[in-house]
Amino acid sequence: MSGSLCWTPLHGGRPGVWPASAVLARMFRLLHAPACCTGENMSASAGTPCTKWASAYCVRKGLTRKAHLAHNARKWAAKHPGGRLAGAVPETWPLELDDPEYVDEALCDVPEVRDMADGAAVWIAKPSITNQATGICIFDRVGDLRAALEASEDLREWVLQRYIDRPLLVGGRKFHIRAYVLCIGSLAVYVYSDALALFAAKPYAGAPLTDLAAHLTNTCRARRGASPPDSDAEEATGGGGSRGWREEDAVRLVSELPQLLEAEGLARGEAEARVRQLMSDVHAVLGECLEAVSGELSFFTLPTCFELFGFDLVVDEDWHVWLLEANAEPDMAQTGERLRPLVAGLVEGILALVADPLVRLVRILVVTKLTN
Repeated sequence: MSGSLCWTPLHGGRPGVWPASAVLARMFRLLHAPACCTGENMSASAGTPCTKWASAYCVRKGLTRKAHLAHNARKWAAKHPGGRLAGAVPETWPLELDDPEYVDEALCDVPEVRDMADGAAVWIAKPSITNQATGICIFDRVGDLRAALEASEDLREWVLQRYIDRPLLVGGRKFHIRAYVLCIGSLAVYVYSDALALFAAKPYAGAPLTDLAAHLTNTCRARRGASPPDSDAEEATGGGGSRGWREEDAVRLVSELPQLLEAEGLARGEAEARVRQLMSDVHAVLGECLEAVSGELSFFTLPTCFELFGFDLVVDEDWHVWLLEANAEPDMAQTGERLRPLVAGLVEGILALVADPLVRLVRILVVTKLTN
């Protein structure tokens, strides 16, 4: 199958206005402007076809910085309270920390956290611009947050996000979805047909908030957090349960979830139906997220740029999708050897969607020049 066939155009829209089963034409018209998104019409200046492309946008912090994304999502939700994005982003507040000695002063801007009683709610603190789960703290006491912020004195911009503490578990473990989204020009948006399901290294139930190996599903964290094997035999096989990190257990495809759910007693037909609806919800949230940031100066698109983003989403026990963050330059090595064909298909699809129209344009220019 051609790699381009694995990419689905994303067209945002609000439920109840556009049927979920239909192509949402509003986003298609908004984001697929003819002057920007077809190879024959791409131009750097009026009347001058452009044959040079860049594989990243100059400005995309409105999407990839956690604080900026939360701000843009909150603005969009205020204007579209009935939209998918309004109910898909956990309560999130930016926290600017100019000096670690003034944590209490900084928390005055977030009374929802500052005034909470110990154990009343669970929040997660994340640096706004780091990746690989660096600096993350999960807490239900303000004192724990204060200690974490003081220990990370080199980090200034944070987000405090209400933690999804009742996630959907598969095999007793928490997981999150990594969806690959390709943005082209100003602005066509595609989502890859399959997505990754990335699992935590340890079982979730009963794990304290300080046990990040049970709460965080980042694959770099999973490799570091898995318990060592108890025996030489376990070490040889990669271990079982929480013993030893095994790539095939930690990195799965969303399309494999029905099989895993069936093993836990859910009927195969119901499991497949739930996963189909889950991915439909994921696509709707991603489409509206890109629509929300596309009008912001902090996400400045250009007609001769394209970029691949990795979106992270978590599913709660009610099968509700929550958007956590978007990552620029997603690390393909995290998919592992077993899923190498997925990466190959993804790259093939990008070339088919981006390079093939450009090649056709170059051929047209060459033929035109030779005939004149």
